[in-house]
Amino acid sequence: MIEAAAQSFMAARNRYREKKRLSRSVSGKSLDRQSIASLDLSSDIPSRRICSKHSGRELQLDDNECEQLSNSFASLPNKYDHFEKMFLRLFLHIDLNIPIVFGMSGIPEAELRRKTPFRTHVCKFQRFLTTVMDLLPV
Repeated sequence: MIEAAAQSFMAARNRYREKKRLSRSVSGKSLDRQSIASLDLSSDIPSRRICSKHSGRELQLDDNECEQLSNSFASLPNKYDHFEKMFLRLFLHIDLNIPIVFGMSGIPEAELRRKTPFRTHVCKFQRFLTTVMDLLPV
């Protein structure tokens, strides 16, 4: 039953995104096939800029890249597992100062996975990144 609800939600979301993408691509004008074929799509492809106030970095993507990124993220089967693996690598191998900041240094991997604060950090980051992906114009 949960799978059916999830599939229904994803189908509705895809219909909404397709409708939004089509409305953006034609700028509110109704076009037939001849007018679509006559459009010059080779010129400057509109791109989206995402700027960070804190780091000053800028991400610039065109609509196809935004859509590809969003679809790739949506197709991940179990996002929590991917985020957990990423945090485990970060905590245990990449930057050993991060677990010290969160008070989790010297904890083995199996126990770290069971710790509520660790799982909370994973879930919060997953929720944050999911929100960012949902805000991407598709």
